[in-house]
Amino acid sequence: MNSRILKICKLYCLLKDACAVAAVFLIANFLTRSDVKKLYLEEMIMWCLKVTFLFKGGYEYIQGYSTYNI
Repeated sequence: MNSRILKICKLYCLLKDACAVAAVFLIANFLTRSDVKKLYLEEMIMWCLKVTFLFKGGYEYIQGYSTYNI
């Protein structure tokens, strides 16, 4: 059940409407639970980094090179 909630929230986080705000709020509150944090916090952080890199143009963009796209 917990993984389904996160999966749906990840989908809505990528939208450009009010649903994205609600999804981010839900994820933030959901991941602060101790039982969920142990299981899903690392996965969620890695997903956020991956999405950020994709939107920013890749890892080298973050370092200032902007040559490698993930």
